[in-house]
Parts: sequence; C-alpha cells; structure tokens
Amino acid sequence: WRSDSDQLALDASVFHYDFDDLQVATTYFDGADVITEIDNAARAEIIGVDVASNVQLGEHWAMSGGIVWMPRREFVEFSDDGDTGDLSGNDLSRAPEWLATAAIDYVYPLSPGGTFRCRIEYQYRSDFFFTKENNPLLAQPAFGLLNAFLRYEATDGWYLFATARNVTDEAYFTQVFIQSSVGYPDTFEVGFGLDF
Repeated sequence: WRSDSDQLALDASVFHYDFDDLQVATTYFDGADVITEIDNAARAEIIGVDVASNVQLGEHWAMSGGIVWMPRREFVEFSDDGDTGDLSGNDLSRAPEWLATAAIDYVYPLSPGGTFRCRIEYQYRSDFFFTKENNPLLAQPAFGLLNAFLRYEATDGWYLFATARNVTDEAYFTQVFIQSSVGYPDTFEVGFGLDF
C-alpha cells in the first residue's frame, strides 16, 4: 500500500512453508573424530507474518521498520535414527519467533555539491536454538544490535564514511558447539572510497 503523496508505504504478507524430507545436518563427536551426518525430517512447517513500512518525514528525514513473526516454525514429523529419538514438535534451528528492524535516515544536499547521509538502525532477534534437539545449553538468548552510519558523497565520485556497529557491545553467538563464534563486538570504522 502507498499513500497518494508517496509519503507512507506499508507492505504486509503472510507466508506458509511446508517441507517434506527437509535435510538437517547433525555434527557430533565419535571419540576424537568429528562426524557430520545428514538426516531427513519427514515434515517441517513455518507459518509467519511479514510487515514492513517506510515513512518520509519531510524533505530530509525518513523512517523505516519491519517485523517478522513466526509463531510456528517446527519439525512436524522427525524421528531421528540416533540417540535423540522423536524430535517432532521441536523448533527449527536458528529460527527465532520474532525479528524486527527500525531505522531513521537523514539525507542533506550540501552546497556547492555533495550529499551528507546519516543512518541509525536497530536490529532485534528473539531467542532461538542452534540445534535440532533444542538443547537450552546451545541456545542464543534474545539480543539487539544498534548501528550507526555516516557518509559524505562528493559529486565527482569520491566519498568518506564512518560506521559504528553493535554500539552497545551486545554479546551474542553466530555459531556454537565445536567452534563457538561470537558476534562482532562494538566495531568502529572510518574510510575513503571512490565510485568509478
């Protein structure tokens, strides 16, 4: 949906994924060896809602945001041949119930040329499991990331930029188990570039 003046845009969708024989990777230790096997989940299902919006707040300011809600994201039928037994009803791995983003942008043309841009954004994920067994010891609690971006773009193609990622130094993992990987800590960059 778009307003008559194009100042407001709203998009929404409902989605339903029904998987048969979904391939699921499992990694485990066998003595000193690391083994990865592929299992077939007989059936898995995802049901959700996706809403996104953009609002123009005058000549220079704009806001945007989005929410994804997945109340159902589970193995409907999954009987593992290994030691874990029946996993039917477990959440899919790396599938949070909620994802949300919000951002505000400022764009200002400079005289005699060039453009200054600023963006502040926030990204949120609710808790999720890293494994099909839904082991609470291998789960990621809910977390949010705050990022900021500054950029000057000259009319002849060169630009300067400064970024600040994970400003609040939120602790989170991108991977666990054999080689746990933490997400980026608070990270700051400045740089120069040229568009050809």
